[in-house]
Amino acid sequence: MFFTSVKSPTSNSLALNSLLCSHKKIKLFLSIKNISNALAVSFLSLILLSMPIDAHEQHDDRDIQAVEVIQEKKVISDNSAPDDTQATSTIPATITTTPSPRKKSGFGRLRSDNPNYFALANTEDDDTLEEDMHIEFYLSLQYPLIEEWFAELKHDEGSRINRMIPNRALFIYNGLFDFYVFEGERYESAPIISRLQNPGLALEWDLKKNALNNTYRKIRIAWFHESNGQTLDDEDGMGAAQFAVERDDRGEEFALSQVSRGWDYLSLHFENASNKYIDGDDNPYGKGWWRYQIELRQYCDCQGFGLHSGREDDIFWEAVNDQPQIKDFDGFRLSGEMSLSDKLFNTGKYVLARLDLKTGINGFEAVENISGRLSLGVAVENTRFTLFYHNGYGKDLSTYHIRTNYYGFGVELR
Repeated sequence: MFFTSVKSPTSNSLALNSLLCSHKKIKLFLSIKNISNALAVSFLSLILLSMPIDAHEQHDDRDIQAVEVIQEKKVISDNSAPDDTQATSTIPATITTTPSPRKKSGFGRLRSDNPNYFALANTEDDDTLEEDMHIEFYLSLQYPLIEEWFAELKHDEGSRINRMIPNRALFIYNGLFDFYVFEGERYESAPIISRLQNPGLALEWDLKKNALNNTYRKIRIAWFHESNGQTLDDEDGMGAAQFAVERDDRGEEFALSQVSRGWDYLSLHFENASNKYIDGDDNPYGKGWWRYQIELRQYCDCQGFGLHSGREDDIFWEAVNDQPQIKDFDGFRLSGEMSLSDKLFNTGKYVLARLDLKTGINGFEAVENISGRLSLGVAVENTRFTLFYHNGYGKDLSTYHIRTNYYGFGVELR
């Protein structure tokens, strides 16, 4: 793995130590097959970007804002006219303007990429993979590395080359951690265990429609590293024996949590969403809001942004006839969310529903490995409470090949 955690010799707690490079020999490794697959996905992305966009979809923020200024001046002019002129005018006294579909993020502004959350989570009692109740927290951030410079390059709004220039370059980080704060059978000293370390670099294009359509679109091409920050592997041929000791001592879930997982992947991501501010509503996820996202991943036999050879997804602790791989269970993702109602038990609260689906891409049999997660959230003042249920593979990276049912309740931060 590329990221690692350090385990205290006097306890079973794991101290986070992200961004430590492993002691394995670092070398550049990108096979011809991986390069060709990456180029194929990138070429497909460029074709999508260069496709003609209808004239009514070519408005950017400056065009829309200019229209809004003209409309506002028209309103002021109409309201300041003499009473007799207003009485005979056929133009309405007020004009409702729609805000731009995406306001400029601004340099150096840290944003959430996916919804962040803190939740009390547990597996079902009859689950194959049973574990102790714990607090699960997910952190997802994006930071614009380059944005204003790209805006300056986009001088010719109608050219096809202009549309191929990205709107921004992003650094993205996703992290998942389990905090075993409650007394259980497997962990001592309330450790925090790294389940996911997922940094990446991305180029993002805005493919916006006219603001009057209340929608915006964007596409993203990114390279990510994904690992769980653990240390148990079979490099010295002793991994299976060590796994057996851990399993006999505290169970399979505890042993699996020690297994090192790590790989890189190329991501092609498309998003389409309604305008966050509909009908002048100040609630960014209020009535009528919706969004769907599609992601395709091409996994690399490398780690650490291509600097470390090999992919850690082998089941080395038991004999298997057909060795599973991460692409058997993950590689195509689809998610959709929408505001269901603004009348929750007559309280006027919005219910936000989200469904996440994923499946493998390694042949037709892999497509059958579908996993799903359903989340329901409701906002109370400035806090959104969420309830989720997961059914499928990959509760975390160490169990990507095991089907698990688990649930949680907590607070979501967007």
